[in-house]
Amino acid sequence: MTTTPTGPPGQPPLTRWGHTWRVLVAAVAGVVSLLVVFAEMPDPDALSDRLSLLLVVDVFVLGPLSLGLLLLHRRLPMTVALVTNALGAVSGVAGPAGLVTLVSVATRRRWREIVPVALVSVSAGMVFEYVYPSRDPLEWWLLLPLLCVLVGGLVAWGLYLGTRRELVESWRLRAEAADREQAVAAERAREAERARIAREMHDVLAHRLSLVSMHAGVLAFRADLEPGEVRSEARVIAEASRQALDELRGVLGVLRDSDAGRPPQPTVADLADLVDQARTAGPVDLETRLDGEPPAPLGRHVYRVVQEGLTNARKHAPGAAVTVRVTGRPGDDLEVEVRNGASIVVAVGAGAPGGSGLGLVGLAERASLAGGRMESGRTADGGWSLRVLLPWPATEDHD
Repeated sequence: MTTTPTGPPGQPPLTRWGHTWRVLVAAVAGVVSLLVVFAEMPDPDALSDRLSLLLVVDVFVLGPLSLGLLLLHRRLPMTVALVTNALGAVSGVAGPAGLVTLVSVATRRRWREIVPVALVSVSAGMVFEYVYPSRDPLEWWLLLPLLCVLVGGLVAWGLYLGTRRELVESWRLRAEAADREQAVAAERAREAERARIAREMHDVLAHRLSLVSMHAGVLAFRADLEPGEVRSEARVIAEASRQALDELRGVLGVLRDSDAGRPPQPTVADLADLVDQARTAGPVDLETRLDGEPPAPLGRHVYRVVQEGLTNARKHAPGAAVTVRVTGRPGDDLEVEVRNGASIVVAVGAGAPGGSGLGLVGLAERASLAGGRMESGRTADGGWSLRVLLPWPATEDHD
């Protein structure tokens, strides 16, 4: 499907069909106009040689020429509009084509273009009435206002179409800009979440590596250790190294800034306090079935997931009952599910909190970096379910 170049912004490109139907409408209207003119002549059977020749030229030359020029009205709007409207002075077929180009020029909303074309169109109508006389000719002082009303109505229609096209184009540009801004905001949220995870794990990771370094130094410089003491030191090094690698896996490749003086990070043990705080906004039920104590980094992930789920429930379903379920065991997935029912509180005006959707983006990134996955969506009862699966590595004691 082909298009033609456009002029000012807001002028949509015309397809091949767009050109075709305009030409067909102008051609049909031109033929009808010519038939009406022929029927209104005083004595069609006794046409003068001049009128007969003019009709032949109209049908076989001027009419096809005006319809052909109509295909170029987007590329040469002023030229085509002036020529077709001028041809309408002596051509019944060219008249409708000229009116089509008049509307097209009006859509551009440039008065320095509209006024000349409108004047030519009115003048052509006045001349046409005398070139093709009718049985009951109108006086010029009646014909002129009628032509002005007709041309004015077509100009107004063109101005409306141009304004509407510009409005639609502005909506399209705004939608594209909003999509770009949303993509940038989502990327920033991912980067911020990675940096936050790195800050949370910084102190613990440094502690594990310091333990490895200290106990490795003991083995390197103490030659008087008993075999049992050597095995004990080796177990400490192995356990600290494993834990450090598990924590490092979640932040590998993440750029972070140092963050000193921050408070202790929450774990699974702090979920009860978090749920108690959330109960001030509505009923919350906490169900915890864990076979052992999850590692500190995993516990922080669980805490953040529950925290974000409760926050979303308060924002989007105020007053609804919320169920928090945390289950898992070492060597398997640790599952965190936050489910809420439909809202029972009607938010009015500015009291209804909004959301950008970036919280779920951050949770998905957190789950991905921890080696897990996130699932979320609407439930059958109109509520919402957030489910995150995080790997819980098997400990040496558990094995």
